[in-house]
Amino acid sequence: MRSLFIVLVATMVWQVAQGQSSEPFDKLRANVSQFLQQADAAFSNTQIPAEWQNQSAVIIAQKTTFSFDQRTSFRLLGAAKKSVIILEKERRKIKLLDQNAVTLFSELYYDGGDANNGFDGKVIKADGKVIPLELEKSVSIEGDDGVPGIFKSYTSTGDERFYKVPVNGLEIGDIIDYAYQVNNVAGTYGNFLEFTPIYYPCHRQYSVMKQQFEVKLDNNTYLNHRAVNGAPAFSERTEGGYNIYNWEDGNRPIIKQQVFLNSHMQLPMVKFQIVYSSREDARNLFILDRNELKRDLTPAELSKKAAGLLQAAQASASQAIPSVRYHLSKMEVMDANDDEYIKGCYYVLRHIFSVRRNELPGAVFASTMQQLMKMRRIDVQVGVTASRYTTSIKDIIFKSELEWFVKVKDKFIFPPNAMSNLTDIPPGMQGILAYMLPAGTGEATAITLPIVPYTDNVSNFSYQVSMSAANPDHLVVTSQHEHLRNNREGEIGKVMTYEIYQFDDWKTYGGWDDTEAMRPEQQDQLNADISKYRAEGRKLKPQFMETQLKEEFSDVVSYQRFQLTQDGRNPRKPALLYHEDFTLGDMVLHAGKSLLIKLPEFLTNQLQLTDEQRSRQFDADMRNLRTYNYTITFTVPAGYKVLGLEELNQQKENETGSFSSSAILANNVVTIKTTKVYKQLLVKKEDWPKVMEWVDAAYAFSQKKILLRKQ
Repeated sequence: MRSLFIVLVATMVWQVAQGQSSEPFDKLRANVSQFLQQADAAFSNTQIPAEWQNQSAVIIAQKTTFSFDQRTSFRLLGAAKKSVIILEKERRKIKLLDQNAVTLFSELYYDGGDANNGFDGKVIKADGKVIPLELEKSVSIEGDDGVPGIFKSYTSTGDERFYKVPVNGLEIGDIIDYAYQVNNVAGTYGNFLEFTPIYYPCHRQYSVMKQQFEVKLDNNTYLNHRAVNGAPAFSERTEGGYNIYNWEDGNRPIIKQQVFLNSHMQLPMVKFQIVYSSREDARNLFILDRNELKRDLTPAELSKKAAGLLQAAQASASQAIPSVRYHLSKMEVMDANDDEYIKGCYYVLRHIFSVRRNELPGAVFASTMQQLMKMRRIDVQVGVTASRYTTSIKDIIFKSELEWFVKVKDKFIFPPNAMSNLTDIPPGMQGILAYMLPAGTGEATAITLPIVPYTDNVSNFSYQVSMSAANPDHLVVTSQHEHLRNNREGEIGKVMTYEIYQFDDWKTYGGWDDTEAMRPEQQDQLNADISKYRAEGRKLKPQFMETQLKEEFSDVVSYQRFQLTQDGRNPRKPALLYHEDFTLGDMVLHAGKSLLIKLPEFLTNQLQLTDEQRSRQFDADMRNLRTYNYTITFTVPAGYKVLGLEELNQQKENETGSFSSSAILANNVVTIKTTKVYKQLLVKKEDWPKVMEWVDAAYAFSQKKILLRKQ
C-alpha cells in the first residue's frame, strides 16, 4: 500500500499547485509524454467505419502496458521487505459522435495520488486543430464513486486520489487522445505471488477499432493467460532479457443491449494473471507447468491441483478446530444427532469466520468440515467447481476461480457468508458441472449440481392501500415483504444495512455468547458501544430505506416506519421478513368526477423491453429460478364504484415462465393478486419470444389503472 508519507507530500504539493505553481502538472505531463507521443499506426487514424457513424462514440485505438518493479527494502534487525510495484500505462483515442459522449468526456478523471503517476491529453477538432488539456484546472474529488469505470486502472488497489479536469468547448465530432500512468503497489511477496486476475471482454462500452495489451516481465515473473469464446490469445517473445506478452484485437462492434447476458461465459474474453515465482516455490502455484495454459484442464489435473490446495489448507483448518469444538460443546451438540451436529458445525463456522472475521477461504472451509465430520465418523466428500459467472470448469487457470463445497448426507454445503444458511446454493453454482474429489488416489467424479426450484426461491409482497383522509390524492400504504432462499440473498444486503447483528449472531443458531468470556468492564464498554451504534442506526435506517423506496416509486410523500421482523439468518426462521409504512403521491389521477388509481404500479421495476432487447445474439441466463407473488388490497372510498376489474384478469404461461393476475371486489375492498415465475435457468435465444410473452404481460399490467366512478 502507498506510504502515508507519499500521500501527504503529494497532497501538499497539489494544494500549493492549485494556488501558484504548474510544476506538478508539468511532472504529470512528463511522465506520460513518451508514451503519448509513441509512434503507432493505430493512433494515427482519425476515420471510423461508416457503419459506426450513428453510435455514441468509437474507440479508435487503445493500448495498455504493464511492467513490474520488484523493490527490496531492508529494515534494521529485521528481514528484507520485498514489494512489487505495478507500472500501468494506457492511451486511448476516442471519437465522440453524440451529445451523451460529449457530456461524459467533458470531464476527464485521473489518479494524481502518487508522485510518479502521469496524465495528459489533447482534443483534435474536426478541422485538425489540436487543443491541449488544461491540467492546471484540475480539482480534487472525494472518493471514487462518481468516477466512470473507463477512467479507472485495471490494477487499482483502492488507494487512488482522483482529480478531474474540465474539457471545455467539446463538440460532437471531436477526438480525444489521452494517456495515464499509475504506480500501484501490488503487495509484498516471499518466494511466490499471484496477482489479482484481470478479465477483459473484447467488446467494450463503445465499438473498438484497435486494442492492445503489452506485459513486460523478468525471468522470475510470467503470465497465466487464457483466451475464451473466440478471443485472440497472447503472443510471447523474449527481448533484452525480458519476456514480452502481446495481445491485439480489433474491429469489435458494440454488443446490442441484452438483458440476462452472462458476459464471462458468452462474450469473447481474454483473462490473465501475473505470477512471480522463484524456482523452489513453484509447487505452491496453481499452474506449475506453463504448457498447461495451452490445453483444457482435465478432471485428473483438477483433482491433483485441488487435492494439493486442500492439503495446504489443513494447517489453517486444524488451528480452527479447537475453537469450533469449544463452541459446539457449549451448545451441547457434540453428542446430538448427525443433522444437529452438521448444522451446528456450519453455523459455528459462519460465526467464527464470516461474521467475526469476514473471511473463510473455500479450501479452509472444506478441510475444516472434513476434520469435523471425521470426529463423528460422518461421511463427507469435498467438491470443486467454478461459478458460471466467472468461467467454465475446463478453463480454470487461476486458484481464485475454484469454488469449494462439501457433500454431507446428501446435502451440498457451500462456504458460509455472514448472511447465508446451511441449505443455500449460490445461483452461480446451480445446474453446472462439478467434480467430487476422491478420498485417496484416483480421478475426480463428475456431477451436476442441483438447481433450486422456483417453488423455493419465493418473494411475497403484500400492500394494504387506502386513500389518505388528510389528502385524497395520496395513498397510505402498509407493506410486508417476505423473501426465501435465493430471493432472500438478493434482498438481504440492503435490508441489513445499519442493522447491528454481529453481537447477537449466536442467538440465531443457539450458539455461545462470545462476550461471556469478557471482563465486566469490557462487557460494559461493548454494551455501551452497541447501544450507541443501534441508536444511530435507528435514525439512519428509515432514511436509507426511504431512499431505496424512491427508486421504485416516483413520489414518496413520507416514510413512517421500517420494522425488521426476521433477518432470515436463523435456520428455524429462514425467511427475510420486514414491514414498511409510507405515503405515496402521483398514484391518483383525476378524470372529471372519476379517479384512476395506479394500483398495478405496486409491481415495481417490471422489465420493459426496448426494440433492441427484443432480438438476441446470445442465450439468456436468467440467474436462478424464482417466483414473485403480489397481493394488493385497496379500500374503496365511500361514494365510488369500481369499474373494469375484469381487464386485470389474465394469464400467460409457457415452459420458460409465466405471469398471471386476478382482481376481485368483496366488501368494498379490491384485492389484486399476481404471480410471476421464472421456470428456466438458461433460455435458448430461439426461445426468447416465449420469455417476451410473460415479461411483456407483466409490464403491461403494471401500467394499468383501476377506475373509480363517483356515484
